[in-house]
Amino acid sequence: MYDAEYQFAFGVSPCKALGHTLRTRSWHCLHCNPASYAFQERHYKKGYVYIAFSNRLNLIKVGTCSNIKSRNKSLQSQNYGGSDDWQISLYTFFEEDAGKIEGLVQSELKPYFVSKSYLRDGFKRVSYEIFDYGVEAAWQVLKKYKKQAWNTSMLKNG
Repeated sequence: MYDAEYQFAFGVSPCKALGHTLRTRSWHCLHCNPASYAFQERHYKKGYVYIAFSNRLNLIKVGTCSNIKSRNKSLQSQNYGGSDDWQISLYTFFEEDAGKIEGLVQSELKPYFVSKSYLRDGFKRVSYEIFDYGVEAAWQVLKKYKKQAWNTSMLKNG
């Protein structure tokens, strides 16, 4: 499915829960877990790939968004990972498949993953995008997957 760039397949082996035969390219049952398709689509959505840093936690976050300024504010207001001092670094660029690049970088940084809990909308959440890794070193990893020219003009112009 990946090679042919198919988004989903039908008539394949049935899911264990209820025997549905409609699957995403990640092999999730679309009937049992419709959110899996939305997650898959996010993987290929264009946007900014960024590195954020928390002085309080001395940790980084690798993520994607469509608007840097609003994402920086939301990281702080959500107290993401238990910190409200997140700052998105200048190590940011725009990509056509930002979610895919985010995933590749996070996979490479997996040995440095740090699980942090925080409250969002009254519910306890766990972050999966925080790492005990330096900003400069993370930028070197990120650059390996970068396709377009690095552009920080949106940070200066808002």
